[in-house]
Amino acid sequence: MGMRRKKEKRNFWCNNEIGCMLNLVRQMHSRQGTTTTTQYTFVEIANQMRSFGFPNKSPTQIRRKWFQMKSAYLCYKRGNKDRILLIPEKFRQVIASFVDAEYHAMPSQAKSEMLDIKPIIRSPVKLMNIPLEAPKAIPIVHKQIDQKPKVFEQPLIEKKKIKKKIVDDSVSEEQNGTDLKFTKLTNRLRSVQKSLQKEFSSRQKALMEYEHTLQRERDKTLMEYFTKSTEQILSASFSILGHSMQ
Repeated sequence: MGMRRKKEKRNFWCNNEIGCMLNLVRQMHSRQGTTTTTQYTFVEIANQMRSFGFPNKSPTQIRRKWFQMKSAYLCYKRGNKDRILLIPEKFRQVIASFVDAEYHAMPSQAKSEMLDIKPIIRSPVKLMNIPLEAPKAIPIVHKQIDQKPKVFEQPLIEKKKIKKKIVDDSVSEEQNGTDLKFTKLTNRLRSVQKSLQKEFSSRQKALMEYEHTLQRERDKTLMEYFTKSTEQILSASFSILGHSMQ
């Protein structure tokens, strides 16, 4: 059996880390003269981020974050306005410049495929084609005994028009009801999404503060350990020197 691949620890991104990553991506694009990214690109960015004091980001995490923000901006351009919330506000213009630069560098055929976004059009209700013809002559019923007025039967074409109008009105009411339900559902989903985004941001901030607290405690413990070790070494050195002097 092959060795299991080690699962990477979940790691949140702070604004400083995102800003450092984007600056390094811009530098890589400038040196390479192209916007193409490879696995080597993300390995190089991860190594440089370590030198800038961000050692917790692997090439895989950098690659995922990079394509996640680009995908969110593309979905925003296609009409999904809520996806822009996945990109911190201070970096949205930067991501837009990256994506637009890649778009201008694409061949014309790929551009047309990328922008071939057709709106959803509902097929209209098909109306019945009723040939217009002269109404047939209806015999007049007239009784001379009770002297009742003349009675005329309604032409057949008028009956069909009235029936078609009733059907169209019912279909229109049903469609309006469906649209109203869909609108309510969409508004509800957006409200839930905003609540989840707010909760996620709150928990992310709490985790970052907790992580910083742990780092401070670790640094304090290390400094105390180093101080104590240094004192012991100095004490032992003075003791040895004192014996040698005697």
